Amino acid sequence: MQPSSESPVSTLLAAPAALIYQQFVLALVAQQQVMALINSQQQWAWSGTGTQQALALWQHPSFIKPVIGYWPNYRVFPISLEELIYKIIPVLAREQKYLSLNLAADGQHVVVQPKQLLTDLKNYLYELERLQPQQFRTAGLPKARKIRLHD
Repeated sequence: MQPSSESPVSTLLAAPAALIYQQFVLALVAQQQVMALINSQQQWAWSGTGTQQALALWQHPSFIKPVIGYWPNYRVFPISLEELIYKIIPVLAREQKYLSLNLAADGQHVVVQPKQLLTDLKNYLYELERLQPQQFRTAGLPKARKIRLHD
């Protein structure tokens, strides 16, 4: 068997949307942060999803490299898990915006509603706390019961 010449990033981005989404959630919790792009006026990089705008987020800076040229005056900006859960997702949900996850140079990405991501994060955090309580406490992850799904 020949070794693959594809990078892990291109391999993941070629995967079905459900797998990309699952990997994004797992990476977000494991790293306790995601990446966004921001400019000097503190404006986020947005992605179009037809009639809606979506905040572009990536699970790792290496995922941004192929698309950074589309936003020449932007820089990589880490967003903590807690900031995403408690500040950004509620605002996006109120404004009826979406999230664009792991936008690739070919335009492929996973679009998700903020409350769906919040629900999935809450469920995953609950499972981690239940199944691996010591590791959960050591990591300092947000407690699922403190995450509010409704305003």
